[in-house]
Amino acid sequence: MQIDIKRLLKVALPITLSLVLAFVLGNQSGGSSNLTNPQSLTFSATGYSQVVPDAIKLSVTATVIKKSSALALSDLAKTADQVREVLTANQVSTDDFSSTNLSLIPEYSYGLNGVRSFIGYRASQNFEITLKDSDNAGVVIDKLVAAGRDNLQIGSISSYLLDPSAAIEAARADAMKQAKAKAQSYAQLADLKLGRILTINESSDQSPQPMMLAKSDSGAGTSFDMGTQKLSVTTVISWELK
Repeated sequence: MQIDIKRLLKVALPITLSLVLAFVLGNQSGGSSNLTNPQSLTFSATGYSQVVPDAIKLSVTATVIKKSSALALSDLAKTADQVREVLTANQVSTDDFSSTNLSLIPEYSYGLNGVRSFIGYRASQNFEITLKDSDNAGVVIDKLVAAGRDNLQIGSISSYLLDPSAAIEAARADAMKQAKAKAQSYAQLADLKLGRILTINESSDQSPQPMMLAKSDSGAGTSFDMGTQKLSVTTVISWELK
């Protein structure tokens, strides 16, 4: 029986190349290969999109200390009502703020001799607020502080994008372009071509960005520099090789 060497090489060479490619890609950053199916190629890539945020999230805490628990809760309720009144008067929807915590605890001071002295009851209530009008956010915050006075504390402030769908789509396209370019490069080096997409997996990051509260020296009020927010999408894509 005669063996057709040329025909044997024609069949074996692509398989050998794809197995070598699987080994190489398995040891490359950002690339891997499905060893159960050496005729496939998998790459990951992260795409980015930079946008200007258009809304602000902030956390505020109303807190009072009084000698009795009843009085502490009563004064806390007044401060909380002032917070709600300011938000409502400035067209902040009730859907955009919520109470997240209510606490009442006794508070003590400790002298040098270790003796504990009762101070009073501390009552606290937290609010999570979304200000969709970023241009007016500084005015709203100034009014909250003026209404709550020493009973109101401002916690975290962060900027975010109300509708990130367009920015996420742009980041996704960037990730897809990068992954495909890598895959095509390796396929060409192995004298192969990309076929259909077998699988796609995706993860995204659109976390709000922390901000610093800026108070104008001229007394003009609180203002913000919104800056930019970077959104990312990471894709893991497998192609058929042919």
